[in-house]
Amino acid sequence: MVVTAEDVASFTKLKRPKKRFACHLCGHVFSAGDTLRFVMGKGSTINFFTCEGCDGDDVQDRFVEAVEESKRRFWWLYERIEDAYDDR
Repeated sequence: MVVTAEDVASFTKLKRPKKRFACHLCGHVFSAGDTLRFVMGKGSTINFFTCEGCDGDDVQDRFVEAVEESKRRFWWLYERIEDAYDDR
């Protein structure tokens, strides 16, 4: 899908202003004219956007690996998130 100016404008008007319209693997912020793909997650994987540079047959596996790596590196943040859910 080629990103249009309307896509960028509609995404930035959502109620979550801190959420960036960006590739979930490399962080590239999409602008008009960029090519992106919306990937439907399998199993417990969330749906995500990917840019043309990161897209490929193994994009879902690389996304899962990136999430697992972030959990190893930022364990303390995930621990706080899990604690917050437990307090509900």
